[in-house]
Amino acid sequence: MQMSKKLREADDNKAQPGQVAINYQGQAKDIQDNAPKEFFTKVDGNLFEKPSFSQFIAMMDNFNRKTGSTEPRVSPKQEKNEEVSGLHNWIRFYLLERNRTEDLDYKGYVVQRGSVMAALRFTWQGALKRSGSLLIGTSPEYDMALYTLCFLSRRGKELCQVELDGCPLSVTSYELVQNNEVYIGTVFPTAGKKTTSCGKV
Repeated sequence: MQMSKKLREADDNKAQPGQVAINYQGQAKDIQDNAPKEFFTKVDGNLFEKPSFSQFIAMMDNFNRKTGSTEPRVSPKQEKNEEVSGLHNWIRFYLLERNRTEDLDYKGYVVQRGSVMAALRFTWQGALKRSGSLLIGTSPEYDMALYTLCFLSRRGKELCQVELDGCPLSVTSYELVQNNEVYIGTVFPTAGKKTTSCGKV
């Protein structure tokens, strides 16, 4: 947990107060749409001009929506029986939500932890994601550092306990083995105990 705090303190590229605004609206129930508006109401475009953000965004063009990846490795989105698996990044979610041709429809929140972390229900081109969790306003390098640290130290059934801006969270990660090589299969955050410092939007 101390290492996650140090990583957060060192994240110079994270969104500053006022750069990212969200609108949780209603809590998700079944497949009913309890959020008529978009989840993200504002993201400062200056964030995406930072090298790590622009490079991360440019990399998204390498993926095929149906298969999830140009190669059988880690994918931002995959479909299984008309359900979405993966897609745990706030930048990716925001850009898909803004692009009308992607047809991403936010249905409501499953869990909310203020402006730090959320688990959301949504559909993407008809495929349902029952609960997609993501950190909010973090930089790509922070996500990569935190998730790699948790994957190397606590992957599998053991949860990686972290803290982000006063919010206790856990990170779950699973490996993907192909040709005797170990890759990150998936990594995602889960809300911990709600505190007064992490309930504010």
